Amino acid sequence: MLASLASDAGITLPTAKTWLGAPLSFWRDASGREVDLLVDAGDRVLPIEIKSGMTVASDAFDPLRAWNAIAGQKTGVLVHGGEQALEQHGLVVRPWFLA
Repeated sequence: MLASLASDAGITLPTAKTWLGAPLSFWRDASGREVDLLVDAGDRVLPIEIKSGMTVASDAFDPLRAWNAIAGQKTGVLVHGGEQALEQHGLVVRPWFLA
């Protein structure tokens, strides 16, 4: 899924490793927007953004939204250093110890 999505969008994504058999990558565009981790789940690509802060700023979701616009999906996970866990517009927020 990840390779065909990247090809359709005209972007190149490096694939570094696998996790539980799923190819892992990351994404960065020419304007500097990036998603820290992309997990190829076969039928979809799960974008994961990792933030060290204790709170979740509203702009923390921007990379996930940018990727989802390219991928035509509404999913993603934001992992952060705080304790807040919630779901918002298809995006999941989890503290690092629950991720």
